[in-house]
Amino acid sequence: MDSIISTVDNEHWRQQRQHLIEAFMPLSSLAKIMPVSLARAKECSERLREMAEKGPVDMSNFLLHEAQAQLQLALLGVPEEIMEETNAGIRQTFMLSPDAKIGHLSEAMKGLMKLAREDASVALPSDGCPVRGPLSRALQTGHFASSTDYGNLLLILFAGHDTTGHTMTWLLFELARHPEIQQQVQEEVDHFFASLCGRDPSYQDLSGFDLLDRCITETLRLWPAVANGTFRQLQFGEDLKGVGGQVQLPKGTFVTVTNWCRHRNPELWGADADTFNPWRDFSQQELVRVGCPMAARTPQSARFSPFAHNPRSCLGKNFAQMEMRLILSYILGQFSFSLAPPI
Repeated sequence: MDSIISTVDNEHWRQQRQHLIEAFMPLSSLAKIMPVSLARAKECSERLREMAEKGPVDMSNFLLHEAQAQLQLALLGVPEEIMEETNAGIRQTFMLSPDAKIGHLSEAMKGLMKLAREDASVALPSDGCPVRGPLSRALQTGHFASSTDYGNLLLILFAGHDTTGHTMTWLLFELARHPEIQQQVQEEVDHFFASLCGRDPSYQDLSGFDLLDRCITETLRLWPAVANGTFRQLQFGEDLKGVGGQVQLPKGTFVTVTNWCRHRNPELWGADADTFNPWRDFSQQELVRVGCPMAARTPQSARFSPFAHNPRSCLGKNFAQMEMRLILSYILGQFSFSLAPPI
């Protein structure tokens, strides 16, 4: 529709970006809703234990479920019973699953839009009261067209869980293929929780990871969630150096800023570009962090853009980074992962 990802009106995009960004501010918003994310991360580790006792677990489906749960509970402030009622159906519809029920997504959207517009308990930092469901509150106060709000909620429900869930799945896949790295990550997680002396972690405490940060960064490089990259339309004409000389791209040309080709290019990353190597030489602009100074910036360079380039970078990247560390630390602290045998 005319959501922040779809509008071709730069001023309309700017207005949406400036308004919605408050819901994703690291210290004033995300740190305040982190207890909700933390509680779900603890719960998901218990849920995984119950599932694992019954046999092998489809970790892709599990992590997609948990990523959807995180955004509904923490970002939207949705009650847990409604989240559980809508979670599977929303994901099945987006995946074009044969198990998807006709109309499930539209019914879920009606209910979630109604909650977002009518829930008087949600709040943004600027409301001067405890932050709760900040994205729902942003939808209340934005005064945008209904099509804009609907498009943005639909975008969050899809992109907010699909990219994060798949990134965690690829990371666990690589750790299963590299048990020696998995063990080192688990040792770091154990040290992290031991340093807390029994208390719950704060947002700033998440800066205590190093190898986990590197593993997440390397996963974003090797298995980019948006492998084809991002689509753009040139505002101005561009002259590029092509194979046969200068190439002129006129204003209005549709272009794609690819991820897969650059992220796996040995000329940019070295001969091991196709190998999972969390110790590779990432620049400070590329390494993804949480809870420390400059951690909220967009990780990007000429060779690396997992969240797209500024100024149109991913709106939810900081929430994704927070929830990934919570989910992964709690499950890696209690479980080891291996690849299932061929079916």
